[in-house]
Amino acid sequence: MKNFNFSTMLQGIIVPVIRKTFFPGLVLLLFAFSSQAQRVVQVASGTELSGVILGDTTDTGERVDPNTIYELERDGFYPVAKELNLKTILHIRGAAGEGALPAIYPQKDESNNYPKVINTKGDVTLEYVYLSNANGPEANPKWGGFRVGGTKSRVILSHCQFEYDKASTVQIRADSIRLYIYNCVAAKTGNYAAYNGNGRLVDTRGYYVDTIVVQNVTVYYMQDRLIRNMGGEINYLKFDHVTAVNNGGMHGCFAMAKVHHAVITNNLIINSMYQGDWPNDPEQTGPLPDRLHHYMITMDTVYSDMVLDIHHNNFAFSQDLIDYFNTIDSVGIPKVLAPLVATTMGADSANAYFEEYVEFTNMPPLPWDYLHAIYTDPQPNPMPNNWPDNIGIANIDAGYANTYTSYSAAEDGTALGDLNWFDEFTAVPQIKEISGDVTVYPNPVVTTATFRYSLDVPSEIQLSVYSTTGQRVAVFNEGFQTKGEHTITWNTGNLPTGIYLFTLSSKGNAKQGKFIITK
Repeated sequence: MKNFNFSTMLQGIIVPVIRKTFFPGLVLLLFAFSSQAQRVVQVASGTELSGVILGDTTDTGERVDPNTIYELERDGFYPVAKELNLKTILHIRGAAGEGALPAIYPQKDESNNYPKVINTKGDVTLEYVYLSNANGPEANPKWGGFRVGGTKSRVILSHCQFEYDKASTVQIRADSIRLYIYNCVAAKTGNYAAYNGNGRLVDTRGYYVDTIVVQNVTVYYMQDRLIRNMGGEINYLKFDHVTAVNNGGMHGCFAMAKVHHAVITNNLIINSMYQGDWPNDPEQTGPLPDRLHHYMITMDTVYSDMVLDIHHNNFAFSQDLIDYFNTIDSVGIPKVLAPLVATTMGADSANAYFEEYVEFTNMPPLPWDYLHAIYTDPQPNPMPNNWPDNIGIANIDAGYANTYTSYSAAEDGTALGDLNWFDEFTAVPQIKEISGDVTVYPNPVVTTATFRYSLDVPSEIQLSVYSTTGQRVAVFNEGFQTKGEHTITWNTGNLPTGIYLFTLSSKGNAKQGKFIITK
């Protein structure tokens, strides 16, 4: 059985990018900026975590340093007795090295209730942690353990494991959120002991969302959709190299609703709507304008500038599940593209997906007891209340044999699905969003500098300006920007004459340069 080594994977992703994109003489300088800017608080295993983070304040009640990283021990356990509700930055990471990811989970508060674990109003970064919304590592799940709020907040989840939430792995609770999920595993989300629609990877709750990117992620035992967008708009949505296995999919798989630019590429979706297309079930109302059937990719609005980039995907069901559907009246295999999606894509819809069932190295089986229960009439009470998983999230392996067509069916010739499970593919190939050079005009700068650059693909952009001593003198978080030409204008203010360095960074690459300010 292959070990799921997050440390090795991160090294394989970050090191090549640094080597390829940073100027040789600038690498140490940039790392010096980073190390000077970050305060790290190491937290011992067994420590009640909310007391540390919420109590990390000055005598006047202000945050000691809102740019703090709370570092947790490998193999550690961290109960949370009060929800982590901050308006400033929250950054938690697991320590480097071997051992299980540090486990964060709720414990009873002073009122004898279990709190939500994270319910923030600011930026959030989680790296190398295991987050459970169960009352203890092996206990029953609770509702809404990870909610993100705060207009225009940025959320990054990297190399984490998420389990046990009766609602959603991540729930968005504010407008203009930017959410990025990389190299993670999410499992056992929803209320397995009841028949309802909860259990989503990302739930937008009807808010306007700037960006959702889910890349190199494995998902299993999700009762409902991977993305649930109900009523709000999504500016940019990307699911790339995602493996989704044995998910209930009560209301579909990708429920995009109102989306302007959607990228669904290189994904491996196996048995991820195992509750089937069941038109007689009022809980499974399909999308507009066709409410008669249930589809895996849906939307309800067409925009004049809409982009649907859907291709190189495998959507398939196992033969035993197909045979089971055939034994039940009015239950069928779900279709992939809803009529509105197919019509909008036109001829491109023929390349959206193919069908090939894939056997994985070590993944939990279909929940047959649950399937039998939901299709009996009347439905049994109580429902089965245990996920049929004797593997455990730390031991799963969603790799598969190189004899499958899917193994080389991605648009770049790599395997479909989460590439973390393959030694041959250490990471999703880095896309260099920023093309060409970044120019500064005029140069030398007297009072106002204009930075000009071009993006080959949409990306989130940040511009930072530094003095030669390593002090960051300006930062511009431009957020998600579309493909094409862009400019950033900066008034240099009272900065003295001298040479200055800049870094323009995207998710895939960075560009550096220098310019002169003269007075």
